[in-house]
Amino acid sequence: MTTEPAVTVIVSNYNGLRNLGECFESLERLDYGARRLMLMDNASSDGSVEYVRARFPGVTVVRNPKNLLFAGGMNAAMRRALDEGAEFIALLNDDTAVDRRWLSEMMRTIAASPDIGAVAPRLMFHANRRMINGIGVALDRFAYGLDRGQGELFSGRYARSEEVPAFTGGACLLRAAALRRVGLFDATFRAYYEDVDLSFRLRAAGWRVVTAPDAVVYHKHSASWVEGSPRKRYLTLRNRLLMMARYFPADELARRVVPDLIREQRREAAAEARRGDWRSLAARLRAFLSALRLLPRALRFRFRFPASVARGLYARCLPAVHPAALPYPKWDYRRPAEGERLPRRILVGVNDLVLGDGWLPLDCRVFPQARWMGRDADCFLAAEKGAGNVLQLHLFQPLDPGGPQVLTVAMDGERLGAFPIPRGEWTTLRIPCIPSGDAVLVSFSLDRYLPADLGAQRHDLGVQFNEVSLLPEGSPFIRDAAAGDVSPAEGGSSPR
Repeated sequence: MTTEPAVTVIVSNYNGLRNLGECFESLERLDYGARRLMLMDNASSDGSVEYVRARFPGVTVVRNPKNLLFAGGMNAAMRRALDEGAEFIALLNDDTAVDRRWLSEMMRTIAASPDIGAVAPRLMFHANRRMINGIGVALDRFAYGLDRGQGELFSGRYARSEEVPAFTGGACLLRAAALRRVGLFDATFRAYYEDVDLSFRLRAAGWRVVTAPDAVVYHKHSASWVEGSPRKRYLTLRNRLLMMARYFPADELARRVVPDLIREQRREAAAEARRGDWRSLAARLRAFLSALRLLPRALRFRFRFPASVARGLYARCLPAVHPAALPYPKWDYRRPAEGERLPRRILVGVNDLVLGDGWLPLDCRVFPQARWMGRDADCFLAAEKGAGNVLQLHLFQPLDPGGPQVLTVAMDGERLGAFPIPRGEWTTLRIPCIPSGDAVLVSFSLDRYLPADLGAQRHDLGVQFNEVSLLPEGSPFIRDAAAGDVSPAEGGSSPR
C-alpha cells in the first residue's frame, strides 16, 4: 500500500473566532488522511486559541507573542512544520471553508511533476459559490496583483491545470523541498505581495507554480481586512513599490513604469484630497516613505538577483493581460485640462485611466474579461460637437439581481434612454446621439442592484462592461446588428 506524503495544513488567524468553526469543520472532512492541522495565531484577544483547543483538540497551536502579520506569523508556523518533517505545507486563511477534495486534488497536481513548487487552488466567493474569487495570480506592469478569473462564473476556461505567475498565500500548497531551497516569506512585506515575491523566487530557482481547478476553497473576501482600509492601502502600495524595485528591469522602470506610476499616484492623491479622505492620503504618503527607507535593502536583493532571470520573470509574469495604459489622464472637474486628449473608445476591462466614479478599483476589477460598475458610474469621452454619433456599449449580467435590470444612460446630464439588460448574455447597445461639446460625460444608473449575498460580498454591483465607445456614424468599430441588442425599456425615453 502506498503511503501518502505528510502534509501540514496551517490556518492563519488574528481575532478570527467567528470564522474558525466553519474552517476547521471543513478541514476535518478532508478525504486526505496524512494531514496535520495547525493554527497559527497572531496574539489574538478574542478567545480564538481557547476555542480551537477546546473544540478541535487535535489541532496544533502556534501562538505568536505579538501580531507578526501574515508573513511573519506564517513563517513561524512553517518553520515548525519543516522541523517536524512535513513534506508539503498547505496554507489557508481562517475566513475560508474547503471542499473535502481540496487537499487531495492539490496533492494529485503537485505529484504530477517534481518541478512543481507551489499549487494554487480555485477560490470561489463564500457568499456566491458560482463566482470565482481567483485561480492563481497574475500581475500588470504596475505590479498590481490580479486574481485570475475574479468575478467570472467558473467555466471550461479555467478547468485545466496550467502554469501561472503566482499563487495566493490565502490558500495554496507548497513543496517543503522548494521552501528549503529558496526560503520562506520575506517578512519585510508583512502582508500582501509576500506570496508573489515567494512565487518569483520559486520560479527563478526553476520551480513551477500551477493551478488545481478541482481543489476548491470558499473565501469570505476581505473578512480579515476591511476592504479599502488605510492600513491595507498602505501595505499594498508599499509592497508593490518593493516588488518593482526588486524585480523590474531598469529600462522598463525608467521608460514606462515610473512615469506612469507618478501620474497614477498624483491623480489618486488629488482625488483623495478633493474628497477630504485624509487617512487614505496619509497612508499613501507613509507607503512611499517606507518604501524609500527599505529601498537600499531591495537594491541589495536586486544586485544579488541575476538580471537575465529578472527580465525573464518580468516577461513571463507580466503578460499582456493589461495592455499599455492609454495616454489619457483622467478627466477631472468635468472638463479636460489644456492639452489633454480623451479617447473615443474605452475597453473597460483593460484600463481605468479615463473612467470616472462608480467603478470597482483596479485591484478588484474583473480580470480580464470585463469590469463591474456600481450603483452609478460615469466615464469621459472625446466627441465631435454637433455631429451624428453612436454611443456603443457592450455589457453583461451573469448573475440574477432578483428581476430585470434597466440601465439608464445620460450624456452631459441629458437622458438618452433606459434599456432592459437581459441576464446571461452579452448585450450591445447602440444609441444615436449628437454631442454638445468636444468632450462629454457619459453616466449610467441602474434601477436594481445585486443583493450582498449575490454580489461577491460587494454591495450594489450593477453589470459588467467591456466597451464604452462614442463613434461617428459609419465607423468600422460599430458592431453589426445581432441577437442580444436591446431597445429602450417600455415607458423610458427613446435615444435622441
